[in-house]
Amino acid sequence: MKNIITSLLAIVSITINAQTIERQVIATTGGMQSGTSVELSSTIGETVVGLINSGTISLNQGYQQSDTPADNTIVEEEFVLNYSLYPNPSTDFVVVNLENKGTEENITLTLYSLEGVIVFSETLFIAQKGTSSTKIDVSQLASGIYSLRVSNTDTGNFETLQIIKQ
Repeated sequence: MKNIITSLLAIVSITINAQTIERQVIATTGGMQSGTSVELSSTIGETVVGLINSGTISLNQGYQQSDTPADNTIVEEEFVLNYSLYPNPSTDFVVVNLENKGTEENITLTLYSLEGVIVFSETLFIAQKGTSSTKIDVSQLASGIYSLRVSNTDTGNFETLQIIKQ
């Protein structure tokens, strides 16, 4: 009976005097950076306790978190262009047709070699629900595969297409 009472008193005293750990960061350095829509506070030397993934974006979270809940949703804007590319493969030229399904946009077409060298670049303005067409001369290019980046200069959204030069 004496052992039971001693055990009971020990358990009660442990739970009453339980340790609480306050949230604090002890770090060697850090900083605060902010942009138009993003604010980032960081420290060096924190332990990573969480990981959020969304496609190609990864966020490691440490102990330096605010008391307010965060919305961890990443919203990607839709690329609102219809495009066609012909003839592909080609020996002389490639025609790129663009049809805008949304608001007016500035579109940049950039053709890259496999080495990453820009061999063609042109910016086009496409009116709201309008169309545009351009002809890219590939006759002087070496045979091979080229990447055509169709990018919206206002939003940064882009699509990459492959062109085969014969």
